[in-house]
Amino acid sequence: MRRGTHTVSLGLSELMEMANDRGLVDWEHQPVRNATMEDLDLEKVKAYLARQSTSDRQASRFKDLERVLIGMECAVRTNDGKVVPTNAGMLFFGYAPQEYIIQSDVACVLYRETAGASRYADRRFITGTLQDLIDGAELFLSRYIAVGGRVEGFKRIDIPEYSLEALREAVINAVVHRDYSKRGESVRVFCYPDRVEIHSPGLLLPGIHGRTDGAGRGAIEAAQSHPCEFAQGYSRLHGAPRKRHQIYARRDKTPGSARAAVSRDG
Repeated sequence: MRRGTHTVSLGLSELMEMANDRGLVDWEHQPVRNATMEDLDLEKVKAYLARQSTSDRQASRFKDLERVLIGMECAVRTNDGKVVPTNAGMLFFGYAPQEYIIQSDVACVLYRETAGASRYADRRFITGTLQDLIDGAELFLSRYIAVGGRVEGFKRIDIPEYSLEALREAVINAVVHRDYSKRGESVRVFCYPDRVEIHSPGLLLPGIHGRTDGAGRGAIEAAQSHPCEFAQGYSRLHGAPRKRHQIYARRDKTPGSARAAVSRDG
Protein backbone atom coordinates (compact mmCIF):
# COMPACT_ATOMS: atom_id res chain seq x y z
CA MET A 1 0.00 0.00 0.00
CA ARG A 2 1.36 3.45 -0.92
CA ARG A 3 1.62 6.11 1.77
CA GLY A 4 3.19 9.19 0.31
CA THR A 5 6.45 8.09 -1.26
CA HIS A 6 6.67 4.85 0.72
CA THR A 7 5.24 1.36 0.24
CA VAL A 8 4.09 -0.18 3.52
CA SER A 9 2.42 -3.46 4.47
CA LEU A 10 -1.23 -3.42 5.45
CA GLY A 11 -2.05 -4.00 9.10
CA LEU A 12 -4.63 -6.54 10.26
CA SER A 13 -7.33 -3.88 10.75
CA GLU A 14 -6.64 -2.45 7.29
CA LEU A 15 -6.80 -5.93 5.73
CA MET A 16 -10.12 -6.60 7.46
CA GLU A 17 -11.50 -3.24 6.32
CA MET A 18 -10.44 -3.94 2.73
CA ALA A 19 -12.00 -7.41 2.88
CA ASN A 20 -15.26 -5.92 4.16
CA ASP A 21 -15.25 -3.19 1.52
CA ARG A 22 -14.81 -5.78 -1.24
CA GLY A 23 -17.44 -8.13 0.13
CA LEU A 24 -14.93 -10.87 0.96
CA VAL A 25 -16.00 -10.98 4.62
CA ASP A 26 -19.60 -10.96 5.84
CA TRP A 27 -19.36 -8.87 9.00
CA GLU A 28 -23.04 -9.46 9.77
CA HIS A 29 -22.52 -13.22 10.06
CA GLN A 30 -19.45 -13.12 12.28
CA PRO A 31 -19.97 -14.09 15.96
CA VAL A 32 -20.00 -11.27 18.49
CA ARG A 33 -16.87 -11.46 20.60
CA ASN A 34 -17.51 -12.51 24.22
CA ALA A 35 -21.28 -12.50 23.74
CA THR A 36 -23.67 -15.31 24.66
CA MET A 37 -27.27 -16.09 23.81
CA GLU A 38 -28.25 -14.48 27.13
CA ASP A 39 -27.37 -11.13 25.55
CA LEU A 40 -30.29 -11.50 23.14
CA ASP A 41 -33.79 -10.45 24.17
CA LEU A 42 -35.70 -13.62 23.31
CA GLU A 43 -39.01 -11.83 23.87
CA LYS A 44 -38.17 -9.64 20.86
CA VAL A 45 -37.37 -12.78 18.89
CA LYS A 46 -40.69 -14.37 19.91
CA ALA A 47 -42.59 -11.20 18.98
CA TYR A 48 -40.98 -11.21 15.55
CA LEU A 49 -41.75 -14.89 15.02
CA ALA A 50 -45.33 -14.38 16.14
CA ARG A 51 -45.79 -11.84 13.35
CA GLN A 52 -44.40 -14.35 10.85
CA SER A 53 -46.60 -17.29 11.84
CA THR A 54 -50.24 -17.32 10.76
CA SER A 55 -51.29 -20.68 12.22
CA ASP A 56 -50.52 -22.96 15.16
CA ARG A 57 -48.87 -25.39 12.74
CA GLN A 58 -46.41 -22.75 11.59
CA ALA A 59 -45.87 -21.53 15.15
CA SER A 60 -44.72 -25.00 16.19
CA ARG A 61 -41.76 -24.66 13.83
CA PHE A 62 -40.41 -21.81 15.97
CA LYS A 63 -40.21 -23.58 19.34
CA ASP A 64 -36.45 -24.13 19.11
CA LEU A 65 -35.31 -20.50 19.15
CA GLU A 66 -31.61 -21.30 18.81
CA ARG A 67 -32.29 -23.30 15.66
CA VAL A 68 -34.50 -20.52 14.28
CA LEU A 69 -31.87 -17.84 14.99
CA ILE A 70 -29.20 -19.95 13.28
CA GLY A 71 -31.49 -20.27 10.27
CA MET A 72 -31.97 -16.49 10.26
CA GLU A 73 -28.16 -16.08 10.50
CA CYS A 74 -28.69 -14.15 13.74
CA ALA A 75 -26.76 -16.85 15.61
CA VAL A 76 -24.01 -19.29 14.69
CA ARG A 77 -22.58 -22.48 16.12
CA THR A 78 -18.87 -22.14 16.91
CA ASN A 79 -16.20 -24.82 16.54
CA ASP A 80 -16.62 -25.86 20.18
CA GLY A 81 -20.35 -26.44 19.67
CA LYS A 82 -21.64 -23.32 21.41
CA VAL A 83 -24.38 -21.19 19.85
CA VAL A 84 -23.57 -17.48 20.01
CA PRO A 85 -25.14 -14.34 18.49
CA THR A 86 -23.89 -12.91 15.23
CA ASN A 87 -23.40 -9.19 14.75
CA ALA A 88 -26.71 -9.08 12.87
CA GLY A 89 -28.50 -10.89 15.68
CA MET A 90 -27.08 -8.51 18.26
CA LEU A 91 -28.18 -5.44 16.32
CA PHE A 92 -31.67 -6.83 15.74
CA PHE A 93 -32.42 -8.43 19.10
CA GLY A 94 -29.71 -7.51 21.62
CA TYR A 95 -30.44 -6.12 25.08
CA ALA A 96 -27.55 -3.65 24.79
CA PRO A 97 -25.90 -3.89 21.34
CA GLN A 98 -23.53 -0.96 22.01
CA GLU A 99 -21.80 -2.92 24.80
CA TYR A 100 -20.37 -5.18 22.09
CA ILE A 101 -20.65 -3.04 18.94
CA ILE A 102 -19.70 0.37 20.27
CA GLN A 103 -19.85 2.05 16.85
CA SER A 104 -23.53 1.18 16.39
CA ASP A 105 -25.02 4.24 18.10
CA VAL A 106 -26.46 7.33 16.39
CA ALA A 107 -25.28 10.82 17.35
CA CYS A 108 -27.89 13.57 16.88
CA VAL A 109 -26.80 17.23 17.08
CA LEU A 110 -28.79 20.48 16.83
CA TYR A 111 -27.13 23.71 15.65
CA ARG A 112 -28.73 27.14 15.72
CA GLU A 113 -26.68 28.48 12.78
CA THR A 114 -26.12 27.10 9.30
CA ALA A 115 -22.33 26.61 9.40
CA GLY A 116 -22.27 24.45 12.49
CA ALA A 117 -19.20 26.31 13.71
CA SER A 118 -20.60 27.48 17.03
CA ARG A 119 -21.48 25.39 20.05
CA TYR A 120 -24.31 22.93 19.54
CA ALA A 121 -27.68 23.64 21.15
CA ASP A 122 -28.56 20.01 21.86
CA ARG A 123 -26.92 16.61 21.46
CA ARG A 124 -28.21 13.10 22.04
CA PHE A 125 -26.62 9.67 21.61
CA ILE A 126 -29.22 7.09 20.58
CA THR A 127 -28.55 3.47 21.58
CA GLY A 128 -30.37 0.16 21.32
CA THR A 129 -31.37 -2.10 18.46
CA LEU A 130 -31.66 -0.92 14.86
CA GLN A 131 -35.32 -0.09 15.41
CA ASP A 132 -34.47 1.85 18.58
CA LEU A 133 -31.87 3.87 16.65
CA ILE A 134 -34.32 4.78 13.91
CA ASP A 135 -37.12 5.66 16.33
CA GLY A 136 -34.75 7.71 18.53
CA ALA A 137 -33.40 9.72 15.60
CA GLU A 138 -36.95 10.32 14.37
CA LEU A 139 -37.99 11.55 17.82
CA PHE A 140 -35.00 13.92 17.98
CA LEU A 141 -35.77 15.41 14.56
CA SER A 142 -39.50 15.74 15.22
CA ARG A 143 -38.70 17.71 18.38
CA TYR A 144 -36.99 20.48 16.41
CA ILE A 145 -38.78 20.51 13.06
CA ALA A 146 -41.27 23.35 12.80
CA VAL A 147 -44.81 22.43 11.84
CA GLY A 148 -47.02 24.90 10.00
CA GLY A 149 -50.55 24.33 8.91
CA ARG A 150 -53.51 25.30 6.83
CA VAL A 151 -57.22 25.15 7.50
CA GLU A 152 -59.52 23.14 5.27
CA GLY A 153 -63.12 23.49 6.35
CA PHE A 154 -63.17 22.85 10.08
CA LYS A 155 -59.91 20.87 10.07
CA ARG A 156 -56.31 21.97 10.50
CA ILE A 157 -53.81 20.21 8.24
CA ASP A 158 -50.26 20.07 9.65
CA ILE A 159 -47.46 20.92 7.21
CA PRO A 160 -43.97 20.15 8.57
CA GLU A 161 -41.10 22.16 7.08
CA TYR A 162 -39.49 18.91 5.91
CA SER A 163 -40.98 15.75 4.48
CA LEU A 164 -41.06 13.43 7.50
CA GLU A 165 -41.30 10.43 5.20
CA ALA A 166 -38.14 11.49 3.33
CA LEU A 167 -36.32 12.13 6.63
CA ARG A 168 -37.28 8.74 8.01
CA GLU A 169 -36.18 6.99 4.83
CA ALA A 170 -32.85 8.82 4.94
CA VAL A 171 -32.34 7.74 8.55
CA ILE A 172 -33.31 4.14 7.76
CA ASN A 173 -30.89 4.05 4.82
CA ALA A 174 -28.08 5.45 6.98
CA VAL A 175 -28.66 2.95 9.78
CA VAL A 176 -29.16 -0.22 7.73
CA HIS A 177 -26.68 0.52 4.93
CA ARG A 178 -23.76 1.88 6.97
CA ASP A 179 -20.49 -0.04 7.22
CA TYR A 180 -20.60 -1.45 10.75
CA SER A 181 -17.11 -2.89 10.40
CA LYS A 182 -15.66 0.62 10.78
CA ARG A 183 -14.93 1.03 14.48
CA GLY A 184 -15.08 4.41 16.16
CA GLU A 185 -17.50 5.84 13.58
CA SER A 186 -21.19 6.42 14.23
CA VAL A 187 -24.10 7.52 12.11
CA ARG A 188 -24.43 11.26 12.71
CA VAL A 189 -27.56 13.37 12.29
CA PHE A 190 -27.05 17.15 12.15
CA CYS A 191 -30.05 19.47 12.32
CA TYR A 192 -29.34 23.00 10.97
CA PRO A 193 -31.76 25.91 10.51
CA ASP A 194 -31.92 25.30 6.74
CA ARG A 195 -31.28 21.56 6.33
CA VAL A 196 -30.85 18.18 7.98
CA GLU A 197 -27.66 16.24 7.24
CA ILE A 198 -27.17 12.53 7.85
CA HIS A 199 -23.64 11.14 7.73
CA SER A 200 -23.20 7.39 7.32
CA PRO A 201 -19.83 5.57 7.64
CA GLY A 202 -18.96 3.64 4.52
CA LEU A 203 -19.41 4.20 0.82
CA LEU A 204 -22.71 4.03 -1.06
CA LEU A 205 -23.74 0.44 -1.61
CA PRO A 206 -25.09 -1.08 -4.85
CA GLY A 207 -28.67 0.05 -5.39
CA ILE A 208 -28.10 3.54 -3.98
CA HIS A 209 -27.08 5.95 -6.69
CA GLY A 210 -25.52 9.37 -6.41
CA ARG A 211 -25.23 12.11 -8.98
CA THR A 212 -24.09 15.71 -8.83
CA ASP A 213 -24.62 18.81 -10.89
CA GLY A 214 -22.14 21.55 -11.75
CA ALA A 215 -22.83 23.41 -8.51
CA GLY A 216 -21.69 20.50 -6.39
CA ARG A 217 -25.25 19.72 -5.37
CA GLY A 218 -26.26 16.12 -5.84
CA ALA A 219 -29.04 13.65 -5.34
CA ILE A 220 -28.83 10.35 -3.54
CA GLU A 221 -31.59 8.08 -4.73
CA ALA A 222 -32.63 5.26 -2.42
CA ALA A 223 -33.40 2.03 -4.24
CA GLN A 224 -36.82 0.49 -3.73
CA SER A 225 -35.31 -2.95 -3.08
CA HIS A 226 -32.58 -2.79 -0.44
CA PRO A 227 -29.47 -4.70 -1.56
CA CYS A 228 -27.70 -5.42 1.73
CA GLU A 229 -28.60 -8.13 4.20
CA PHE A 230 -29.19 -5.73 7.10
CA ALA A 231 -31.74 -3.90 4.98
CA GLN A 232 -33.37 -7.15 3.93
CA GLY A 233 -33.54 -8.22 7.55
CA TYR A 234 -34.97 -4.87 8.58
CA SER A 235 -37.55 -5.12 5.81
CA ARG A 236 -38.65 -8.52 7.13
CA LEU A 237 -38.85 -7.20 10.69
CA HIS A 238 -40.49 -3.83 10.18
CA GLY A 239 -41.37 -3.38 6.52
CA ALA A 240 -39.59 -1.22 3.95
CA PRO A 241 -40.57 2.14 2.48
CA ARG A 242 -42.43 1.64 -0.78
CA LYS A 243 -41.89 5.06 -2.27
CA ARG A 244 -38.72 6.38 -3.83
CA HIS A 245 -37.45 9.75 -2.64
CA GLN A 246 -34.69 12.00 -3.85
CA ILE A 247 -32.58 13.24 -0.96
CA TYR A 248 -30.39 16.13 -2.02
CA ALA A 249 -26.81 16.30 -0.79
CA ARG A 250 -23.60 18.22 -1.00
CA ARG A 251 -20.46 16.33 -1.92
CA ASP A 252 -18.88 14.77 1.14
CA LYS A 253 -15.14 15.34 1.26
CA THR A 254 -14.69 12.84 4.11
CA PRO A 255 -13.19 9.64 2.64
CA GLY A 256 -15.05 6.42 3.34
CA SER A 257 -18.37 8.02 4.24
CA ALA A 258 -21.62 9.11 2.62
CA ARG A 259 -23.64 12.21 3.48
CA ALA A 260 -27.25 12.96 2.64
CA ALA A 261 -29.02 16.26 3.28
CA VAL A 262 -32.71 17.03 3.25
CA SER A 263 -33.36 20.71 2.54
CA ARG A 264 -36.54 22.67 2.99
CA ASP A 265 -36.92 22.95 -0.76
CA GLY A 266 -36.23 19.19 -1.18
